[in-house]
Amino acid sequence: MSNSSKSSWLLVSTSLVSVLSLTGQVSAQEAMSGSVSLSGGAYEDVEYKYLSGTLIMPTDGALSLQFDGVVGRLDGEVTSGLGIQAIWETSADSSFGLLADAFRSDAAGDLEQQHLGLTGGYYADTVAMFGVIGQQYGLNEGTFGSVTATYLPTDDLSIWLGYEFQPDSDGMTRVGIDKRFLVGGSSMSLFADAGYVHETESWSSNFGMRIYFGDTRRAEVSRGPGTPRERTFGRGFNPGRLFFRAAARQTQYFNDSLVE
Repeated sequence: MSNSSKSSWLLVSTSLVSVLSLTGQVSAQEAMSGSVSLSGGAYEDVEYKYLSGTLIMPTDGALSLQFDGVVGRLDGEVTSGLGIQAIWETSADSSFGLLADAFRSDAAGDLEQQHLGLTGGYYADTVAMFGVIGQQYGLNEGTFGSVTATYLPTDDLSIWLGYEFQPDSDGMTRVGIDKRFLVGGSSMSLFADAGYVHETESWSSNFGMRIYFGDTRRAEVSRGPGTPRERTFGRGFNPGRLFFRAAARQTQYFNDSLVE
């Protein structure tokens, strides 16, 4: 991580934590909640798998803090990252947020990436929209972003279509599904998505299982990747998945260059 990007990430992370103390104390009435996910995916010949966790901490006001962590392997190399998000419910149907994260992988001769960004979402009964835009540092520096539209035909199933872009590519169009169910006293979901990489005309895939804890133990699905139903599910962005897709693509380029 360069000194400038590290300083920027630490500055924004500290600012987000400071907002919590200024906006409201952690709520005693609303319990913390979150999830643990086991995911895997691939870009061409590069495979990855990782364990990620999310902790959502509500306050007495409109603010919630979301902490994200991920550890796994990319092309057989150790990969990890941390993130924090501050999410405000601007109304019963909308949210606005700030995010900061940092990731590192030993793949492709050492990869590092950080994000600073803004998020926003709108949530109706059967449809939802969610977007993020920001600055990316380290690997492929520049502007990144995504937008996702989600349809919920039932309370335990979501189908979504999205587009994301990074500085080094023409973008990726993605489609996915999330099926949620109850097993005993626990709420779980199975999810999968596929993305078409426009620049290389190739496909990227991701799949996995998620287990919820806290106030999230109910058979209702998320309203898209990382944008769950109601406040107790949080309305944040999944930074780990973004990094693994970008790092897998970069690792494929790196491996191809060694062959040439």
